[in-house]
This record gives sequence, structure tokens and C-alpha cells, in this order.
Amino acid sequence: MKKILTSICIVSAFILGAIEWDFTKSDALKGKYALTTFGKQALSKNGLAAPVTKGDDRSGAATILKYPEFTPKGNFYASVEFIIDGKAKHAQAYLVLLDNKYVPTDKNPKNHCGFMLYLQKKKPGIFVPMAAFGYGKSSAVVTGREIKITPDKKHTLVMNYYAKNRVDFIFDGKSAGSAKVPAAVLVPGTRPLHIGNRAGKVYWPLGGTVVNVKINTLVAQKAKAATPFPRKWNFISAAVLKGKYAPKLRGSKITKTGLAVLNNNVKKPSGAFMSGKFPELTPPNAFEISANVILDAKFKRTNKWSMIYDAKYIAMPKESEKKYHKGFMFFFVHVKDNTYKLGGAFGYGTKSAQVLSKNFEMKPGTAYNLTMLFNSTGKVTFAVNGKIISIEDVPAGKIAVPEGKVAFGDRIGATYWPLGGTLKSIEIKTSKFTPVTALSVPVKRSVFEGLERKLYFI
Repeated sequence: MKKILTSICIVSAFILGAIEWDFTKSDALKGKYALTTFGKQALSKNGLAAPVTKGDDRSGAATILKYPEFTPKGNFYASVEFIIDGKAKHAQAYLVLLDNKYVPTDKNPKNHCGFMLYLQKKKPGIFVPMAAFGYGKSSAVVTGREIKITPDKKHTLVMNYYAKNRVDFIFDGKSAGSAKVPAAVLVPGTRPLHIGNRAGKVYWPLGGTVVNVKINTLVAQKAKAATPFPRKWNFISAAVLKGKYAPKLRGSKITKTGLAVLNNNVKKPSGAFMSGKFPELTPPNAFEISANVILDAKFKRTNKWSMIYDAKYIAMPKESEKKYHKGFMFFFVHVKDNTYKLGGAFGYGTKSAQVLSKNFEMKPGTAYNLTMLFNSTGKVTFAVNGKIISIEDVPAGKIAVPEGKVAFGDRIGATYWPLGGTLKSIEIKTSKFTPVTALSVPVKRSVFEGLERKLYFI
């Protein structure tokens, strides 16, 4: 069987230049890829006629020779501009635009080559774009979404084929659905390319006019790496416990005001925790983390350290503990009475750094917005309710990506640092900071006046 397949469908690599047939031009049938037409008055100023025919009569056009490069290796697109005749009476449910495959799917090996682009008629004016692809030993047939085609009006259908596993249909500039296909290279068609009809009996004529056809290799744009930012956890709703980045509760509960972290036993975990691996939640260069918190007046602190967000585990590990020199923490430290300091700890791969802000006041029962901005140039900025309270130096360098475990309102493990209040929300953003737009909360211009020479934001 393998020899038979090899002799019928030959896998080759072809580089295709842009091919276009503009059937409104008188010389459309000439050139490198010359065409022959079927039927009377096939070519006119409106385009290539592909009317509904009877019996063995066919319409449309086909290349005079066989061109395997019409089935490009890798990514390619095919675009057809067409008009469906409002008076056409289709005897079949399928209307072919392009075909060098002949049969969408079949047991015969010679039909597992090439591709076909066509339409399925569902009801008057409603169609579904379809495509069939041959892989040598098998074929795949895919469909898009229903589209509305207005008779006697010009429309354009584009098919983008991505060899990795996807086909996109675009109708009149709008998405008409996507479908998965095998991650494989198409086997070139062994028949001439037919336009406006099938490559053999029984014919599936378009029943209209083909105005323009384009086929070309498709240079796929490199997809941007998926980023989870900006990422916000809103703890005033139980919905925060669902989704890809959903934490699980640890000895705490969600209330109407947020995540209540009131366990003062430093040997028992509290808050919320993500036990999977989420290294993408640690931006290496520059980021802003902001939290809205309310301290509880009745909470009795047994530890002066209170965690807001932990993706590091140990603030200042030993030099030899390399696995802990990764990630970052955001916390605050109780000084006395209602006086606190904001703090951050950062892992650089071979070392860590910890920094504290200047003192600020935070009263129980009042909501506060606490913000920390890290920049790999060596600056950390702390702000409370939109007002910068201090700018501190840290080693310049990128944060090393940790395993990705994350804790909210408490440490990841070991001796715990419970928040001692309610965590309403946490948000992390990545940005190229400027002095004016560094904070997401409203601030007065005067806060930043005179700081331009002191801040080294990128």
C-alpha cells in the first residue's frame, strides 16, 4: 500500500509565489498558470461564469496542466471573490469554489491528495464554508459557521490553513469560524485546479460568477506569548475561586467584604493558596502590585509580619538555598500602635534582597490601597492610597522565575504571617513605568513633582 500511495500522491516541498486570477480582465486565462474554460461565454467583464449545468455538462475553469505547488507545504491561504446567481437552481447541496482533490473524503488513496474549498447550502441564503484536505493516507473535512450570502452580490471567502492544526474561515472580512485539522503537511493534488466546480463528476457548480482567486503561502505571524496580566483577584466574590488562577481557601473564608484572614496561629496556614505551578505570575522586569486591605481591630498579632502576596516562600534565605532565591513577596510590618511599614522581598537567582518603606499610618476598620512598584533597574516604590511614601534601592536585575506557588494573605509555608484583616482584592500589572502613570489609583500631580530625576523607571 505504501508503494501505491507513493506513486499516486507524492509528498514534496513547494514554494509558492503569489498566484492571482482576476477574471474581470481579458487576459485572465493566460500566463504561467493558463486556464481552460467550460461552457459558452465563460469569461465576461463580470468574471468567470460557473452556472448550474445539467447532466455531464460542466462550467467554470481549470488549469491546463497539473501544478502540485497549488497545495503548498505549510501554511497557505486561498481567497475567492464570487457572486451567486439569484436565479440559479442548485440540484445539490454543495457549491465548489476551488478543487484539486476531487472527493472530500474517500477510501481510494488517490483521493487523499490536494484540497477543496466549497460551500454547503443549508437553506435559502444561508451557507456553511467547508474545506477538505488530503494527507496521503487519510483526508480531513472541516466546517465553519453559518454565513448569509446575498444573491447577485459580491462576496469574499478566505481560508487560512495552518499546518500545525488549524483552519480559519473569513467571510467578507469577518470570522466565519475555525476548525482543527491534523498537524501534518498536505500532499499535493494530482489533478488540475478547478475553479467554480469540482475536479470531476458529479459536478458541484458554484451557480454564479467567480470574480477573483488568490492562493499564496501564508506567513504566520509569531503569536505573542500569552500573558496573565493585568491579573486581578477580587475576593469579595466567590467567583474568585474559579478559573485558571483560582486559589483555594486555607483556614479562611470569603465574606461580602473580602477574604477574611484572622487566624493568629503562626503555625497554621490561612488565607488562600495556589498549589500548582504558575511561574508566569512573576514578572521578571517591572511590575506593580496593588492590594486593598482592611485591618481587623480585634485581631491580636503574635507576629509583626503580615503577608499580602507571597510567590517566594522565604524572604531572605541562606546563600546556599538557591531554590528560594526566586520570586517576590509583598507584605507589611507592624511597628507600633497604628504604625506600619510596607515591605518587599525579591529573588535574583543567586541572592535575595529585602526592603522596607518608611512608616505610615493604617487604622483598623478603614480600607487602604497598598502598592509596590518594582523595577529591575534597582528601584522599588511604595505608595499608600495613591501617595508615594518612599522610594528604596534594591540590587539591579531581573527577578528569577520561581516554581510558581502563590499565597494570598499569608505565607506559602513554614512560619505563617497572617494578614490580620480582610483582603478585598489584589492586582498585578506589568508596565514600562513613568513617574506620572506609575500608579493605577488616582494621584495628584504634586505627588510626582521633583521626582523625575530620582526615579529611574524604564
